[in-house]
Formats: sequence, structure tokens, C-alpha cells
Amino acid sequence: MNPLAVDPTVTAPLDDVMSLLAWLVTAAGVGGLLWLGASMAVSVRSGQRVGDFMESFLMVMVACVLAVTAGPLVAFIL
Repeated sequence: MNPLAVDPTVTAPLDDVMSLLAWLVTAAGVGGLLWLGASMAVSVRSGQRVGDFMESFLMVMVACVLAVTAGPLVAFIL
């Protein structure tokens, strides 16, 4: 028997919270990309440059990558 093994009943509430947070982060990432796309469409329609949105796009994509990599890392640690 592994002395470092944790009983699954102990971590069940934490697993529930982590899965809820994972879904919320996914929804926030999708919502951010949709909002950014809508903003870009409105700016193109009004004749503004789209290049100004590249910084926002990069920030949203970095946040999505961090969120996607955080889930497996936490699952590996727990």
C-alpha cells in the first residue's frame, strides 16, 4: 500500500470545485474570443483598423493556453 495515497473521499469536494472551475475557464475563453471577434467585426464595419485588436487577441489566446495547461498539471499533482 502506498503511504502517500489519499483517500478519494477526501478529495471529492476539491475535484468538484476544480471541474467547475475548468468549465468556467473554458466558457470565459470562448466568451472572450466571441467578444473579440464581434469587436473586430464592428470595427471593420465602421472602417477602423483591425491591427489594434492583435494585442487583445494575443492576450485572450495566452489566457486560454494557460487555462488549458493548468488543468492537466493540477490533475497530475492531485
